[in-house]
Amino acid sequence: MVPLLLVLLLALLLFGAGFAVKALWWLAVIVLVLWLVGFVARPKGGTGRWYRWLAPTPPPPVPRSPPGL
Repeated sequence: MVPLLLVLLLALLLFGAGFAVKALWWLAVIVLVLWLVGFVARPKGGTGRWYRWLAPTPPPPVPRSPPGL
């Protein structure tokens, strides 16, 4: 009974490792596609980094009411 449980536990661990490796491969493919899109979408001058367009824009200034109102 114990050897059977050990074999099942080993199979479960190997399945989990295989799933994690496959998930990491998919993540690597997605990152590669995003990098290629960014490489193609960079400015024509070539001096700027392509990921600057991902930077958030500053918030608009808060209107302040004059004193006494």
